[in-house]
Amino acid sequence: RDERNFFIFMIIILPFLIIISKCLPGSIFAGAIAGYIVSIVYLVVSVYWVSPFLMGNYLMIIRNNRLCAGGMDAAAGIISCIIVMVVSIVSGSVYFNRKNIL
Repeated sequence: RDERNFFIFMIIILPFLIIISKCLPGSIFAGAIAGYIVSIVYLVVSVYWVSPFLMGNYLMIIRNNRLCAGGMDAAAGIISCIIVMVVSIVSGSVYFNRKNIL
C-alpha cells in the first residue's frame, strides 16, 4: 500500500506542483513566450544535471531516493515547490500593484 501511494504521489501530485511552481515566476516576470522558453530550458537542463535546485529532477522517478541511492527526496521537492509558489505569488502581487495597467 505504501508503494502504491508513493507512485500515485510521484505520478499525479508532484508533477502538478512542479509545473505550477515553474510557470508562475516565468509568466509573471518574463511574459508568456519568454516564460515558456525559460521553463523549457530549465527542465532540459535538469535532465543533464542532478541538483536539488533543478525541480525537473523531482519529476524523474529514476532519480528518486527510493529507487536510486543518492537520489532526490520527494519531500524536499514539495517544500521547494511550495516555497517557489509562495514567493511567486507574493512578488507577483507586489509587481502587479506597482504596475499601471490602465
